[in-house]
Amino acid sequence: MNDSIIIIFKVVPVILLLALGVFFEKTGFVGKEAIDGMKKLVVNFSLPSLLFLAFLRTELKPEYALISLVVFITCLIGFAMGFLFKRLQRNANQFYPSLFSSFATGLVGYPFFISVFGSEQLYKLAVIDIGNALFVFIVLVNFLDSVKCDRTASKRLTPKDLIINMVKSPLIIGIVLGIVISLSGSASYFQTSPATAALVATVTMIANTTVPIIMLVIGYELHFDLKNLMAPVFSV
Repeated sequence: MNDSIIIIFKVVPVILLLALGVFFEKTGFVGKEAIDGMKKLVVNFSLPSLLFLAFLRTELKPEYALISLVVFITCLIGFAMGFLFKRLQRNANQFYPSLFSSFATGLVGYPFFISVFGSEQLYKLAVIDIGNALFVFIVLVNFLDSVKCDRTASKRLTPKDLIINMVKSPLIIGIVLGIVISLSGSASYFQTSPATAALVATVTMIANTTVPIIMLVIGYELHFDLKNLMAPVFSV
């Protein structure tokens, strides 16, 4: 069978979950509060669990750090280009440079990646996302905070605040724990010892809920306006 057809069939379950989320929103079968709770569950538990397992089960190599560094530098270059384009276009929006600097992986990228390549390959996307996450916490958050404070005269975040926010991020915690255990050489023991194996099994159950919950949430929050959706097509 053609590879393209195989990929399409792999993505079909994700699309069906999106459609189910749309159905929940249109019929009112699930309320907004429930969706908000599902998002909190994903961000704080299931997605960090998924990333933890991805690195726990991966034999890490030095070149992975280089990939993350390259992504970080690429984000910096994009950020710098944003300031250049802002000047060339005489754009008054102070947030404009941030549009060129980063990318969002979590709530969309991970589910589609898993559906096509499988969760055992997730670490490859996560390695790329580490560089992006570091850029977000080190550079982008600081920039956005400075712009916001200039507009509202509110207190700026200190370097200590930025570090605390990064350290407290469930996604960062999941990634770091997985990397530490993997690099320590105890990943195999961690997964086979009865006590820790039970913990891994629990984390795996939580991680397995990530894709369906994310897709339902995204589908629920999709609001199609067919009239406006077709406007670009007619203009072309």
